[in-house]
Formats: sequence, structure tokens, C-alpha cells
Amino acid sequence: MEWNISKGTSRCMTCERVFVEEETFYSTLCLEPASFLRKDFCLECWKGQNPEGFFSFWRTRMPKKEEPRRKVVDNATILNLFLRLQELTESWAKNMRYVLGLFLLRKKVLKLKGHGKDEQGIFMELYNPGEDKTYRTYNTNLTEEEIEKINNDVLKLLDPAAGQDASLALEQST
Repeated sequence: MEWNISKGTSRCMTCERVFVEEETFYSTLCLEPASFLRKDFCLECWKGQNPEGFFSFWRTRMPKKEEPRRKVVDNATILNLFLRLQELTESWAKNMRYVLGLFLLRKKVLKLKGHGKDEQGIFMELYNPGEDKTYRTYNTNLTEEEIEKINNDVLKLLDPAAGQDASLALEQST
């Protein structure tokens, strides 16, 4: 399975101004036919955007150049992406949702409530104590390498230093 992510330019999508160290800005994910496209906006240009027009969005900051690059993403952003993916039925969405569910379990945002098997396959029931809700995600039989690759690609996509042109191809390439 190949997931393609292009490195961005770390500039505002609207005014094209390059972000400076420690500047706060908004990052978005747009759902394209076969990919997520990341777009970043400075605070001034964000005022003219309609947040409901994006699949997901979050406020972030450009790291200092000497600051070590962390592969840490806000858990609320990951949870939001996990919840939004439950509405999609494509295999790439199920794969990504399964991996995000594992990530949220590891970070103790969600708790394993149970597991089982039904006509759709083997599933995990994940409980969100903050909202008192349970979600079901299905094991998509990914290998450990595929899980690690999706995890790294999602983190790379959501990394503020990746810039506006980061995109995640959601279909398998041959």
C-alpha cells in the first residue's frame, strides 16, 4: 500500500506569506476525490474562511528552527478525524480509521470496551469517556508495516512544518 504525501511550502494558502517561527496559524484538511489536501492559513486570512467547508481544521504554530521536530499531534485533532471518518465507507477510510483508533487507544483518549465479530468482520468497541459514547471500528487486516506507514503519514500530514501543500493520497497506488 502506497500513501503519497508531498512536502509543503509553509505559507498561507490565501496571501502566500511565509510563516515565521512560532507564528500561530490554521491548518485544514480538504477531502479531494482520492486524497486529503492540507491547506494552511494565517490568522488574518482565516477570518474569511468557512470552517464548515473543510473536512477538519485546527489551530497550530510554526516551530522554531532549532526546536526538535516532534511527531506529536493534538489528540483532539486525531479524535476529530477518527469521528469524521466513520461516515465514509471506502476502504482507505476504514484503514485510516482503524489505525487512528489504535493511536487513540495508545494515548488513552479512547478505552477498549469490547470486541467481537459480525457480518462486517472483526471489530473493536472504543469508548470515549469524555462524551460517554462508544464507537465501533473494524480490523482491516493491515500488516504491522502498513499500520506504521499510515500512522507516520497521518502524523506527517498534520505536522505544522509540512506546509500547505501536504496531501495524503487515500487510494492504493499500483
